[in-house]
Amino acid sequence: MLDTKIYQIQYDIGLENMSSDINYDKFFELDRKYVKENGNMEYLIRIYQTGKMLETNTNQGYHPPLHHYIAAGVMRICDLFGASNEFKLEAAEFPAFVYSILIIFIMYRITKELELKDNATILVMIFVAFNPLLIFLSRHINNDPLVTLCICASVLYLIKWYKTPNMKNTIGLSLAIGLGASSKISIVVMVLPALITYLVKMNDVIDDFNEVKKILIYGLVFGIIATPLVFWYPIRNAIKFEQPPFGIAAASKEFIIQHTDFVNRWLINNEFFANKLELNASNVWCYVINSAVIFMLDVAFLPNIVLNISRVVVVFLIIIALIGMIKHFRENYLYKMLFITFITWLVSFISFNISLPYSCTMHSRYITIMYLIGMLFIGKFYETTDKKWLKILISILTILYVLETIVTFGRIFTIN
Repeated sequence: MLDTKIYQIQYDIGLENMSSDINYDKFFELDRKYVKENGNMEYLIRIYQTGKMLETNTNQGYHPPLHHYIAAGVMRICDLFGASNEFKLEAAEFPAFVYSILIIFIMYRITKELELKDNATILVMIFVAFNPLLIFLSRHINNDPLVTLCICASVLYLIKWYKTPNMKNTIGLSLAIGLGASSKISIVVMVLPALITYLVKMNDVIDDFNEVKKILIYGLVFGIIATPLVFWYPIRNAIKFEQPPFGIAAASKEFIIQHTDFVNRWLINNEFFANKLELNASNVWCYVINSAVIFMLDVAFLPNIVLNISRVVVVFLIIIALIGMIKHFRENYLYKMLFITFITWLVSFISFNISLPYSCTMHSRYITIMYLIGMLFIGKFYETTDKKWLKILISILTILYVLETIVTFGRIFTIN
């Protein structure tokens, strides 16, 4: 965050013609030579200057504004100390940094709720702390970091609510989903795991009238809190712009995929070995893996040999996570709930890419929670396997994972 400028390694920021001698005052003037119309930069500056949302649903305007209000609030606090325009804009990255630290704490709490042993917990936390995807997101001014935090919080509170259904956990779950939806509407995917968990808990207590009454009340409270937070912005856009409920803006035509056949789109092709994310890449799973390692479009950070080792490590870890998932998801309902959440996001992601065949929609930042759930299952698998060679393999892959992350960001610092 401190080493990179606000216009570097961002998504949908809406800036162009950047250089090291850029005048930050031009951003606040919304100079169209530098600031594209209705990108995240204009969204942020409009709220900072006027306190009002964008009067459009084009570009980033279709996204709810919670994160942008938080970032603009940080900029307003900087005004109290006479900060320069450059300092204020760079400080707008600070909320994402805070979100990233909170994600680490929440993932730790999830390992405790799952009652993972210390060695498994340490393994999971290494993966979380050294996850390149989370590190890249930890300074973004778009809404991805906040919605990722809220998704993680909703998983934690869903686990806590199933174990102990009470008003505190009900309010926590409803706020996690509701506030997440006020930043990015994609978190509504979490409603399905929440609904299934609610029905399972209702079935568990169906013979106890008093418990059934409590569960019904908690469901009502959840609806009262979460519903307005989820629906207010889609309703606003439907009224003002006739935007379909939960509608998503199509990407620019420059991102349209190169190949539409099934093999190149959904199986495998040579994009797996690309040294950067291609503008018109087609293969969903190659892009998911590569974007978790490379992250940024059209930027080559690392030599091919390092990238290829990173890809192989990620593939092996994904395989181990899937094996752990298959082995343990039936262990108790908490692991079933994690499995349901994983599958729900997977189906949503596939549907998303079928309906919007663009390279940018394949990015792994949209499914960060799937990586995090996979890490939890790796930890559980590591904890329970009695095969020493598997523990050694997972340990070696973990060490390589950490080293590659250090090399990646060391390289970025060198470039900057």
